[in-house]
Amino acid sequence: MAAPERKRWEELPTQPHRGPGEASPGGAKGPSAEKRRVLGGRRSRVFCLLVVVPVLLMLGSVYTHAVADRLGWQAAELESQYVQAGVESENLEVSLTELSAPERVRASASGELGMQDPVGELKVYGSNREDGTENAASGTEGERSR
Repeated sequence: MAAPERKRWEELPTQPHRGPGEASPGGAKGPSAEKRRVLGGRRSRVFCLLVVVPVLLMLGSVYTHAVADRLGWQAAELESQYVQAGVESENLEVSLTELSAPERVRASASGELGMQDPVGELKVYGSNREDGTENAASGTEGERSR
């Protein structure tokens, strides 16, 4: 079954039927210029509401998903860098512990630098030790050695 054809402006039931060559009472065929302008404005509003607004919403949705996906990749990359930095930190701590061991420092000082362990009594030239405490002998011994 075929769909009925749409009626033209001239054949709407609200207006009297005119033939194809007959003019309307104002002399113009179809709706007046003002009515066409109003209908054109309505059509553009309807077009905007039904076509343009949904397209803009879809584009916005696609854009937000793309941004969220990019941020997810960046977060995963930063997390892997964080894990690598933690492993490197642990390795550096182990190296520091190995390199600062007293046995290694003594062996390196005596072997490579030719240093020797002190023999006999040491002279103290200050009144405080490295840790800030007083020496057993006061500064009189330091004055004698000058």
